[in-house]
Amino acid sequence: MSSICNNNQGRQYVIRSLVRIIGLILLGSLMVYGLNSQLSRTAYFILIIIIFLFSKDTIFSMALLFILTLNPWGLFYSSPYDWVFQITPTVGIPYAISFALVILLKYICFSSWRKQFISDYLSKYYRYFAFYLIFLILWGFVYGHSNKSIYDLVISISVFTLFIVLPRVFDDRKILLFNRIIFGFCLIHTFVSTVDVITSGGVSHILVFERQTRIPILMGELVRLFGGVWIALYSLIASLYYLIKRKEKFNWFYLWLIVFASCLMILNTATRGWMMGILFLIIAFFGYYIKKVVIKRIILNTLVIISLGLVVLPKSVRTNINESIKRFSTVESVVEGDMTAGGTSRRWDVRGPRVLTRFSESPVFGFGFSKITSEYYDGHVGNHTLLLMGGIVGLSIVWLTCILIIAFLYRLEKQQSFYNGVFIFGLGLFSILIIHSTNMVMISYVKMPPHSAFVIAMLFNQVNAQLDRFKYGNRNTLGLS
Repeated sequence: MSSICNNNQGRQYVIRSLVRIIGLILLGSLMVYGLNSQLSRTAYFILIIIIFLFSKDTIFSMALLFILTLNPWGLFYSSPYDWVFQITPTVGIPYAISFALVILLKYICFSSWRKQFISDYLSKYYRYFAFYLIFLILWGFVYGHSNKSIYDLVISISVFTLFIVLPRVFDDRKILLFNRIIFGFCLIHTFVSTVDVITSGGVSHILVFERQTRIPILMGELVRLFGGVWIALYSLIASLYYLIKRKEKFNWFYLWLIVFASCLMILNTATRGWMMGILFLIIAFFGYYIKKVVIKRIILNTLVIISLGLVVLPKSVRTNINESIKRFSTVESVVEGDMTAGGTSRRWDVRGPRVLTRFSESPVFGFGFSKITSEYYDGHVGNHTLLLMGGIVGLSIVWLTCILIIAFLYRLEKQQSFYNGVFIFGLGLFSILIIHSTNMVMISYVKMPPHSAFVIAMLFNQVNAQLDRFKYGNRNTLGLS
């Protein structure tokens, strides 16, 4: 077993990993969009699966799957470009689902990998979610099934398998190295995305070979980015955690650069729910950790980073941020009672009511995994969809589960100084709930996005790694196996 024994070797390993990941992403751009056939797409995704299954470097291979699942630069987002297999002309198996199943397969078949896993100390909090999920599967038979509802069931269960493996996959030293790779990619991703803003989507058009897919949306002077926003969210939460820790091997300026890059990426989406989520997270971070951030001169570093950003960023990018903030300001209309946000949103006055069209028929338990749920499902309204699927009970279980985890992390940090910083993951989870309530489904029984499942599970891994380190010490030697 090889090991990373010093900081220089670790830096070289991260650089090599980033080069390989970017090379594989560009290969995917060519095979998925350039060759543009289901055969070439299947070949590419199977290649990634083979690399993951048989690579002894599990940190790199997991980072590869993580980044690809979160759709860097909007690649591999929409069908048929995300199908690893095609079932019918309009239905296929998304590669992210196959990734989830392959992770489970490796966990089951490769005992040497499984033996390195840590305990999942948070599993007791989402067991009620799991029990209710089983109930909803059975409850769905009351209302009947269709081909679509069966497909949705298979897809949903596949995503939930991520929570069997990912919260336990890395100890504290391996998750640190994993995060170094993700942070490095976050900077690269934000830089290229900024060029995309400057060129009004020019980079994305090149990467998708001018295909009709989800690329930046042009709205007057505003260029709205979408791809890779999950990478920014994960990097933001993790970097804030390391800013609070006192003995982690990150440069303070570098961490604030990650925070700045992550916020810049999310701002350029001009997506109000995401902007609300990060605004809450940043305010809560300073509000709760004010003494620690003053001691570490973080406020000064923040001002330096923001000032440099305003100077370095091109005028077109500053204009884009300004247009994004203008769009965010329409939230004020919602507060005043205009549920259309000045005519710019249909979530609360059109989409939400449509999802709940038949809610009165089963308000307590919803419709479970049934043809009714599949017919009325809408990924843009998170809580409405929870009510449709699981009723009042299902919605309550999701929110109670998250609140219990957040409360646990709060108590953990209060009780033991060793866990200093872990509450930031609770704040991060709450910011995800804000996005869920205002923009899109983030946590759900049916069709939970693989993106959010991957991010939440890896955030849980960070917490478990800290708990494992405190309980058992660093038992394992950091290795790439």
